[in-house]
Amino acid sequence: MKTLNIFILLLTFTFSGCNKDSYFKPYAKIDDFSIVPESIESRYIITQLDSINIYPVLQGLNTEKSYSYEWRLYTGSTFTVLSTEKNLKEVIVLGTGTYSLQYSVIDNDTKIKAISALFYVEVTGGFSQGWIIGNNVNGKGQLSFIRDLDDNISYNTLEELNNAVYPGKVIAAYSGAVGSFFSGQFKQILYFTDQGLTVFNSDNMMQTSELDYYFIDPLTYLNKPGYGISGTLYDQYLVNEGLLYAAEGQDFFGAEIVDYGKFTPAFEGDYSLFPFVFSSTGSPTYFYDNKNKKFLSVPYFGRSFSYPTTSMTNAQFSLNAVGRTMVAADQCKSNNYFALLKDNSNDYYIYYLPFSATSAVSGGKYYKLSSFAGLDKLAAFAASNVWDYAYFAAENKIYKIDGTNGTVTLFQEFPSDTQVADIKILKNGTESGKQITVALNKGETGEIQYIYMTTFGDRDTSRESKVFTGFGHIVNLSYRLPNAG
Repeated sequence: MKTLNIFILLLTFTFSGCNKDSYFKPYAKIDDFSIVPESIESRYIITQLDSINIYPVLQGLNTEKSYSYEWRLYTGSTFTVLSTEKNLKEVIVLGTGTYSLQYSVIDNDTKIKAISALFYVEVTGGFSQGWIIGNNVNGKGQLSFIRDLDDNISYNTLEELNNAVYPGKVIAAYSGAVGSFFSGQFKQILYFTDQGLTVFNSDNMMQTSELDYYFIDPLTYLNKPGYGISGTLYDQYLVNEGLLYAAEGQDFFGAEIVDYGKFTPAFEGDYSLFPFVFSSTGSPTYFYDNKNKKFLSVPYFGRSFSYPTTSMTNAQFSLNAVGRTMVAADQCKSNNYFALLKDNSNDYYIYYLPFSATSAVSGGKYYKLSSFAGLDKLAAFAASNVWDYAYFAAENKIYKIDGTNGTVTLFQEFPSDTQVADIKILKNGTESGKQITVALNKGETGEIQYIYMTTFGDRDTSRESKVFTGFGHIVNLSYRLPNAG
């Protein structure tokens, strides 16, 4: 009996203890909070060094509770936390590419999370597309850039971003940004001065090589050199003072490369090249020898000249015996070329060069120009990528050439105290073939104009030109194409 009484006593204490409020845990309702899906876009496009600003809308938060926030950036199977603030306000210092992000809100009490769907941020280079302007201020060179995205101008781009001084007078500044799915992406800006060549990354304008690193024996640049890349992207070519130099390009399915190795010594032979590289669809790459007045060619990975390895059929001339002096050239529609040549009587001709052919070069032709006005003071030449027109600049005038018959007409005349320094046709984007970009100098001050054109290649008077000022004395224009892929 004593044992039973003790058991009943313990049971009584147990039930009486359960009835005390201090031990009672009632059911607690879990807050139902969430991220409004429409408040975060599925994709953002941000330029390097710009800020990304996202303000998600949250619903169901308990004002008496505290919450934590997390913005995760995924790279493969790993992630980094980009921010722990409610709203994302971050300067983007990531490399170019597309990244996956996810936003989460955490109840600090229950640790329950509300998680957004994955969304994507595409980071483009701060200099991903636009015009490169080589210009000199008080005799010292600088590279300026007009970004297509927003017409933002950076004037002394290289020195400001690299926190460095690049002495010397600029001779030319070229974009070497070109790529393909198979061969990867060139990301080079070539900056030629009277001190030598320095190379920069085309995405961020950071220096990638020391002065004249690419040459065993440094070269001297007195005039604008010709630079180009073969159609296969396997070779780079430089024409300086009539001589040809070559370096390796991208590998097949190549990764991003910074160091391409040295350029070769000058190719051997008795020649003097016009400073232009005629890339074909594949191989070979063509060059024009003004000394012997004929075309030469180089196969991919080749380091010596040959006569053109493709024949010219149904044409008015032979590639091996043109017999005239080349004074200008540019790529036209269908990746072919227009060129200006003159004979010993100083008569000028426009040549059509169909080098995009993969087999025989067919249909090469030329026409004598209807007027030679200004050609003795030729400053620049540009060909349309849409229509059979080309343009040349002399002093304060721009002329249009009909590539189908050689007819020359005046396109634009500027004030008499203005000189045209360079012209280029825009060959990318919605205005491709409809815009001619003009570099003008008035004394030591330069400006850029975007002049819009009709389908007949004339000025579109219904559209006002865009004008950009604040440059030094301009020496050349080059267009930075967007990265491939």
